[in-house]
Amino acid sequence: MKKISHISIMITVILSLVSCDKEYPAIIAESTYQGAFIKNEGSISFIDESNSYELTADLFKVVNGSELEGELIDMSFIGSKFYVLNEVNGSQSIQQINAETFTLENTIDGFNNLVEIQTVSDAFVYAIQQSNNESESGSVVILEGDNLENQTTLPVGKNPTRIAYSRGKKAFVMNTGSENYTDSSVMVIDVTTKEVIDTIALEQIVEGNIEKLKTPEEMIIDAYQNIWVLCTGVNGNYSGIAKIAYGSHDVQVFPFEESFVGTGKYKLARSYNGLHVYFVYNGVFEMDISANKLPEERFISDDQYKNINYDAIKVNKYTGELYCIQDGAEGSNSTLYIFNIYGYTSEYSGIELGVKARDMQFVR
Repeated sequence: MKKISHISIMITVILSLVSCDKEYPAIIAESTYQGAFIKNEGSISFIDESNSYELTADLFKVVNGSELEGELIDMSFIGSKFYVLNEVNGSQSIQQINAETFTLENTIDGFNNLVEIQTVSDAFVYAIQQSNNESESGSVVILEGDNLENQTTLPVGKNPTRIAYSRGKKAFVMNTGSENYTDSSVMVIDVTTKEVIDTIALEQIVEGNIEKLKTPEEMIIDAYQNIWVLCTGVNGNYSGIAKIAYGSHDVQVFPFEESFVGTGKYKLARSYNGLHVYFVYNGVFEMDISANKLPEERFISDDQYKNINYDAIKVNKYTGELYCIQDGAEGSNSTLYIFNIYGYTSEYSGIELGVKARDMQFVR
């Protein structure tokens, strides 16, 4: 890649690549870089859109001369603060790194069962902690952003898996539950008082009957701050999409007619302007956020690609292009397919990535 020599700028951009706020890209330093950062199972890839979508397979190693230490579980970035959640030999830690100099400023150890971290404004870091016992509730650990001191631990639901932050006064925690201990809900946290202020069941009364969705696995926020939740159901039932109104927390459910195939993590995305959502369900569908029913036609036009249950999707917020990742056989690399705003295949589609490529962040 021609621009690798600009190490200080590139490091700053690298540190912004995987914001835990999945729908609101992190603040990044100004740079000439244009493309997509993709998190693989053990590496970070970069696709340079300004250079015919050239791929750098392990960008962190190219810039720093060494691979990421241990298992990278999650990252979050805001302003000059960058946080890494990693695990080495079963021990978890959160590291605070200066995003401009790449120097380590602080480390807090002794964690276990953390699955996600999220910067909430520039003041706090929220971390989801699951319980060793599936019958017990998980928690959200709130850390002060400057020194990583533990401020508050909030009990939430069973098997919490996702956090969404609306860049306002609310954070949302998604509880996925388990086969034996179901908990399909979204909890609302007031980020000012650090309290759970509401628990939202993913159900709606329709003509006197309760329609429920279960096993939420992905969550995004649209342009009007509504929360969208993709649910994979239980034993072939209760799968679909739920829309939670931002202010009232009223729920509208859109059940799927057939069983959901596989997991739903990374299979829900918002459009570049937040006015549509995309989801994977025996193909990829595009849904207007004001719609009152699920779309019937698949978004992707090409017969070769339209029926694939992709393993991850994300929309390029600058171009509107839909990036879809499909895993290879066990242990082999994933492939990236790119589609324009009309659902037609891009000429750069078919890029080979790393193993189990998932989250994508776009920079300009």
